[in-house]
This record gives sequence, structure tokens and C-alpha cells, in this order.
Amino acid sequence: MKLFSTFLFLMSFTLILPLRAQPEPIIENQSVDRLQLFPNPVGDILYLKSKVPIEKVSIYNILGQLIFNKDMDVMNTQLDISHFVSGQYLIKATVNGKTDIYKFIKQ
Repeated sequence: MKLFSTFLFLMSFTLILPLRAQPEPIIENQSVDRLQLFPNPVGDILYLKSKVPIEKVSIYNILGQLIFNKDMDVMNTQLDISHFVSGQYLIKATVNGKTDIYKFIKQ
């Protein structure tokens, strides 16, 4: 009987342990698709750089309003954001068929 109660105790203990997420698989060439944007915070010109062509760029203000949208096919570009008011912005960029969102600050 003691063995059975010990088993039940161990079962209940293992059920309350938090689930651990499996580690992400390591993908070689993951940085190939990564977009770099700089400087951040930015003054008037935001530079975008990638090792593969940037397909599309959209910029949203902190309220989620679309302020800039452009299809492109370049690996390096610069965006004139001198007319943007100071604050935080989100940039949604599609590179190599994958879309990511980045945050930048306009001074």
C-alpha cells in the first residue's frame, strides 16, 4: 500500500510541474533573411540592409496607422523619414518571403 501511495504522490507531483518548451531547432543561414535597420534611434534617414532582396516595407505609427508602404526589390535602401514626428514606429518588412516586424524610434 505504501508503494501505491508513493506512486500516486509522484504522479501528482509530475502533473503540476510546468511544461517546458522544446528548444527551437538551429537553422543554418538563419541570419541570411534577417533585415538590419539603423541607426536606432534615427534622425532623418533610416537605412535598411539585407543579404537578400527586401521585397516590401510598411511603416506604422504607434496607433497602428499605415504611414508608408512600398514594394521594392533591393538589398540596401534608405528611407527619408524627416517628415515623421518624433516617437515610436513599427516597420513591417518582407525579406525572402518572410515578414517580420521591427521597432524603431524617430528622434
